[in-house]
Amino acid sequence: MARGPQGGVAARGAYCGAVARGPAGNVAARPGYRPPVPAGGWYRPPSYWWRPGAAVAAGAALGFVTAAAATTYATSPAPAAGYCWYYTNAQRTQGFWDVCPR
Repeated sequence: MARGPQGGVAARGAYCGAVARGPAGNVAARPGYRPPVPAGGWYRPPSYWWRPGAAVAAGAALGFVTAAAATTYATSPAPAAGYCWYYTNAQRTQGFWDVCPR
């Protein structure tokens, strides 16, 4: 929303539409472009598909990378000398590094 020097107001809406009100109270509106939606809502484009087994392979790869990252993070040494790990929950699954008390 923008305010002009004489009190006029302009606002930009969704899909780049605009509305403006002048200092005398007159209003101007410009509708924005909204992409057409096919009847019945969203549909799957013809090029939107997975080869047989590709989704399973992608899920397995994502799981492997996530497990490897979690293992690396959990077994990492302290970021610097004098830092201790503090757990933030009773299950000891989350926490943070901070300076050790003296």
